[in-house]
Amino acid sequence: MYKTSVIILLVSVGVIAGQYFHCESDGKQIWVSQTCDCVANCNDKSDEAPELCPNLDTDCFLCPGSDGVYLAPYQVCDNTWDCLNGEEEENCPTESAENDVLP
Repeated sequence: MYKTSVIILLVSVGVIAGQYFHCESDGKQIWVSQTCDCVANCNDKSDEAPELCPNLDTDCFLCPGSDGVYLAPYQVCDNTWDCLNGEEEENCPTESAENDVLP
């Protein structure tokens, strides 16, 4: 009886046995390590919800004009458009600037 109560409690807050996150809208289970990683693994984006991920705005890149589409740092300035208009590829250091050696 006690184990069942604990499992029900963990499911209600979205975490199952410390290993899985339970997506709010469809019940999909993802690894806890996939939460707050700037990539929406749940269809409803509940794994990246601001209540769950307080550092989302500082740790991730928000695509302008999107409905909460965030990108992980490795997706910014990687020469691949992930935002609709490629905004994450703007103002990136050029390859030559990265290779310049200061005297």
